[in-house]
Amino acid sequence: MVRAEALFGCGSAALGADYVRVFQPSFRSVNDRIATSLGVEPARRVLWYPRRAFDLWGTRYFILPSYPAGWTSPNRSYAAFLDQTEMIYPDPSSLNGPEHRQKREGWLKTSDVQVRRNMAAFPRAWVVHQARLIRPLDQLTTAARNALLDLLGHGNGDVYGEPRLSNLDLRAEAYVETDHPESLAAYLPGTDPNPAESVTVRYESSTRVLLEAHLQRAGLIVLADTFDRGWKLKIDGRSAPVLRANLMMRAVSVSAGSHTLVYTYQPYSLQLGALFSAVGLAILLGLFLWSLSRPVEQVILEAGSMPDSH
Repeated sequence: MVRAEALFGCGSAALGADYVRVFQPSFRSVNDRIATSLGVEPARRVLWYPRRAFDLWGTRYFILPSYPAGWTSPNRSYAAFLDQTEMIYPDPSSLNGPEHRQKREGWLKTSDVQVRRNMAAFPRAWVVHQARLIRPLDQLTTAARNALLDLLGHGNGDVYGEPRLSNLDLRAEAYVETDHPESLAAYLPGTDPNPAESVTVRYESSTRVLLEAHLQRAGLIVLADTFDRGWKLKIDGRSAPVLRANLMMRAVSVSAGSHTLVYTYQPYSLQLGALFSAVGLAILLGLFLWSLSRPVEQVILEAGSMPDSH
């Protein structure tokens, strides 16, 4: 029904499963405000997609059905995609109101589609000066990992009355995995985002991403592309470690000032293949040079001494 913006693949089966799970819908009890907008009774359980995950990953548009089918069908319940969106197709004025009832019913029978612009979509990359540092994911318990997935996907506590999930503003703060929290202290002054700071992203190819960043003070730059150990990073021409943020994204610590960041994809399998190719080429070259070093007379003599095949 709804598809997130295309992203690079995850680097492991576990991350791939997490990526799928964070976008899966679940049944939630809606509060009075949402119930009124849906035309249902308060506390009604409806199928709710994890809207926060779609916002976080920068989904700009939602292509949805028009008929909700009681808000319980995974192919039709678009309850989560009404808040902070605007319909851009069809023209709302052409279908709303009692005078357009017949036209609206005809639309539902023949077209049954709407396109909504997401007004809450995150940018492709942004700067934060605060972080919640967590242990490496392979050290987290299943319960802790599932809780983080739920927070990243269903952070809007106003929808179903769980304010504990809405405490973290991911535009100002990120979850960052690290074994050495002390190394990030200088990049986390604890301040809010600065409107004067900016990050632009340009995809030069499927394996090369260029970021131009300007920071007023040291911070972390979060990029909404999936984390993979094959991604390598250089900041102003110097290698820098890539951090895992918000469970599946990439991040890096950056000092104040203007910087150029270049991500290139160099997976271990590709490096291993290149190594094998280089070794094979070296062996062939060695055999060729060895054959050139042998006297021509010896080669002719050996060829003449070969047994007759007849």
